[in-house]
Amino acid sequence: MQGILYEIIEYFQYENKDQLKCELGLNRIGHIDWIPNEKWIKYTINLKNCIRLRDLMFWIQKGLVLMSIEQILKLCRSLLIKVDELKQNKLNHFYLTSDRIWLKLNQNSKLLTISQNEIQYDIVFTGFQCPIFESDSQQQDASISILNIINQLIQDVQFAFKELPYTQQYYNCNFLSLGNHKDVFQAESEIDQLIKLYKQFPNYDPYIKEFQQHICKRSELEKYLGNYLFEIVSFSYSYESFLMENFIFGMIPMLGGCIRDNDLKELEQNSYDIYLQEQKQYWEDFIRNTFKDKTLKQLREIFEELKKQVKLEISKEDEQMMTDQILKEIKNICIFKYFFNSKWAWINQKCEDQFIKNLLPSLEQITNLRVKLWIQEMCLQFLNELI
Repeated sequence: MQGILYEIIEYFQYENKDQLKCELGLNRIGHIDWIPNEKWIKYTINLKNCIRLRDLMFWIQKGLVLMSIEQILKLCRSLLIKVDELKQNKLNHFYLTSDRIWLKLNQNSKLLTISQNEIQYDIVFTGFQCPIFESDSQQQDASISILNIINQLIQDVQFAFKELPYTQQYYNCNFLSLGNHKDVFQAESEIDQLIKLYKQFPNYDPYIKEFQQHICKRSELEKYLGNYLFEIVSFSYSYESFLMENFIFGMIPMLGGCIRDNDLKELEQNSYDIYLQEQKQYWEDFIRNTFKDKTLKQLREIFEELKKQVKLEISKEDEQMMTDQILKEIKNICIFKYFFNSKWAWINQKCEDQFIKNLLPSLEQITNLRVKLWIQEMCLQFLNELI
């Protein structure tokens, strides 16, 4: 997307490395670091030439991006073809979601802008073998998941067209049935037919005239909005990618409204730094408040058990220092980082509970290790005093 050019980092768990290598061979994107001891991989993906499908759906729904019906049809077909490709190679993706699907732009492709642009891309999947920890969803065949994703995409596009009566009418009359398919091959066949007959349907002329007028109206703002997006990305560049994304995506509904109203005055009234600092503080407080009491409780239980065997006391200062260290260390755990792959995990109602559930085993391990280190330190200190 023009102006939205930065790197994001994502973590995914895996079970079978050899199988994952086969899956990644058909889905090359970004830079991958293997974390073999923990069976995780780390993606570094540059948004200059990659678009997460979930992001694109949000941009369309909020009016930041404009895509023609033909482009949407071709995107749906590309998604179905990708699933076919997996099947042909005897592979599957049992945890496929729209935030694990990417449009990888070809080398000579244009960037998306607020006015309609033809882009050339390949579809890439990520997150093979990795459970959807934020929702605890069960495994599901990719052919089922992709139809659900296409259905959501169609709903988002329909919502985006509500300001364009001829476009919406044309869309509703000819394309809404796409969201009702239960079979990949049936959906693919219908899409091929729709693309073939795209310009022959009744009401095509009023639709395309209205759509082109809309493109012209938006193109007047294209340069300014591209520069504005670049500015807010540059401003937030010192923050982690999750906070950058939260900040940028928080601005998008307002940007969509400015484009719709052809009025950019509201863009001049925002205090970026205050918003970013508030977001940073919110997440720091959330993490601390989520685990502080649990950490203290566990520490005290451990020391209560130890006191039954040896005379051992921990000061409030040491207890606080140990808690701070544990809370700092837990942020380096892969499962913790997974939950901050993107903002989309946190729109799930179960996410907070799942976050706690999946982090508690790691919290217990870190706490036990930290207590052992503290005891060793106390023993060394005692020996030094004797000497």
